[in-house]
Amino acid sequence: MANTKITDDPRIDPRIKALFGAFEPGMAGGDVSSRDVLLKEAGTEEAAAQREMITAFLGMCATEEIAPSTGLTVTEHVVTSAPDRSRLN
Repeated sequence: MANTKITDDPRIDPRIKALFGAFEPGMAGGDVSSRDVLLKEAGTEEAAAQREMITAFLGMCATEEIAPSTGLTVTEHVVTSAPDRSRLN
């Protein structure tokens, strides 16, 4: 089942639609009851294998031919979290 939320959105680049439209909605997981549950799920061997697969896939897409860096500006921002005033990079 295609992810129609992505494939039907006219604002999304057709290349992104082609890649991510094939993923089923919810493949990234759903809501969890607590942070501890999320960390437990993320710590499984299956979750680690999925991260490796996605990292490898995205690495194949990070080429000058697919995404030229000409004219690209990269910046770094530091944001302070309002609830606890911690710094986020």
